[in-house]
Amino acid sequence: NADQIWSAWDRNPASLFNAEIQNVWIYSPELKKCLLSGSALTYRPVIGNCVNSNAAKWEIPKSQDGFFKSLKSGWYLRVSNIDQRTIIMSDTLDQSSIIKYDKTKKSIISLLETSKCLGRMNSNTNESRLTLNVCNNAQNDQKWEIRTVFP
Repeated sequence: NADQIWSAWDRNPASLFNAEIQNVWIYSPELKKCLLSGSALTYRPVIGNCVNSNAAKWEIPKSQDGFFKSLKSGWYLRVSNIDQRTIIMSDTLDQSSIIKYDKTKKSIISLLETSKCLGRMNSNTNESRLTLNVCNNAQNDQKWEIRTVFP
């Protein structure tokens, strides 16, 4: 059938699709900003002002490992090119959409490349677009907190 697409997964996809979820803010305590959805499908997520509405809220697994969905747009974080460090908003769910919050490092990573962390495209500016940078604990823009109450 031409409408069927097959892919191999490193884990049982049912565990991701059936995960217990929670609504959260993904907050940068160093920058006092929140993770926000990109403004259009395939646009990069951005860092911006936290608001107490779905505009800044995400639906994520309680395990903090799986699909991260923006409540504003309904789109998911997804790595479109790990070599170019590109993360976008997408309506596609596959292994490139599996995101993990590392509680120890307080960083958001892709399971495609765990040495790359979510941060600003240019850490030395007020750039709002985000990318996957080589993890560096000294970079304030790579530190995140998952919060169930408004920051």
